[in-house]
Amino acid sequence: MASLDPDTIVKSLKGQRILLPDLNALLDGWPRKVNVHLERLRRAVDSWLEEYAFVFGVHDTMPGHPLLEKAKAADFALFGATWWPEAEWERLEIATYLAVWIDSFLGCFGEDYEQGQLIRSQTVDFMRSCLDPSPTHSRDKSPSQITSAFDSFGITIGNAYDVEQRDRLLRESTLAIEMTRKEQGWRLNSKVTSLNEYWEYRLAGSAVRIVLATIEYADGDMHLPQSIMEDENMKALWEKTNDIISRLTKEILPTSSVNDILSLKKEIAGPSKGPQRILQSCPLLFVRSSTNGAQNAVDQAMDFLVEKIRDFEIVARQLAEQEEEQEEEEEEEEEEEEEEDEATVVKKKRRQVRDFIRGCRYLCTENLTWR
Repeated sequence: MASLDPDTIVKSLKGQRILLPDLNALLDGWPRKVNVHLERLRRAVDSWLEEYAFVFGVHDTMPGHPLLEKAKAADFALFGATWWPEAEWERLEIATYLAVWIDSFLGCFGEDYEQGQLIRSQTVDFMRSCLDPSPTHSRDKSPSQITSAFDSFGITIGNAYDVEQRDRLLRESTLAIEMTRKEQGWRLNSKVTSLNEYWEYRLAGSAVRIVLATIEYADGDMHLPQSIMEDENMKALWEKTNDIISRLTKEILPTSSVNDILSLKKEIAGPSKGPQRILQSCPLLFVRSSTNGAQNAVDQAMDFLVEKIRDFEIVARQLAEQEEEQEEEEEEEEEEEEEEDEATVVKKKRRQVRDFIRGCRYLCTENLTWR
């Protein structure tokens, strides 16, 4: 294809017929569940959306505003109830508000790049301020209306998390926010990214890792030691979960993801206003396909998705087995007079690792349910 401008790519894709695979079948046997508080959460989320309507660009408080109704129709409550299906009510509610906010914030940047840079910098400072539970800490002033909504849930998360957990959540959020700088620049310049550029953006900018950083909060009783969170198998588990949900890692031939396959039609339709953009992998794979066009691009995406699901299973098994072996070693070293409490702590840690792995599986399967 001679031209790589967005309009040319989209025109070439339009009218092509593709056969979408059964994505649910790929995750057959993985857990699926809906939180018992779904209907209560729907009412709560609708109320939150009305109170913080400006998050979606609604500055008219009259009921029935199209943007507000569109936000409600997205059913973010189903998103929260399926991603955290075992969470207690209070944790479920707060985690869902975070997910709604970050999804909206990452897509809020318009035509003013310099203003976007200022908001990005100030927002990270404001998030850090809200997450800090120190009684002597003075909270920063919110730089914008959309940022100000973070304190409606960020303070609660900060009070529940320790320093390491807060730092992890802030680090992942900062990285995702930084990716909006690249996305905004590409969009304003109508640039078609390379596949490598796309993967860098997609890996960090999808916000999947922010959701992973909330699994412990949503669980309510989970607190994995830093040694486990920094373990290579745990890091790989995060990577593979992100691969499955939002994108796949950089291989010899970079590929796609569940979201990219599901978003293909939306990408071709284009934005409601502004220039056409290509920020999704199937069209980029289409550009590289010499035969079979769009179907070949989707097939390539599926092949690598299957591979990454297999990689997830391997890493998850290694992480679980690793903790089992460590438990056995520690039990053998126990003195006869040693109290049971230490053995209980070891067993709890092992259970929490299994729960974290199950939480990652929920994120993968229920991403399809909500989509």
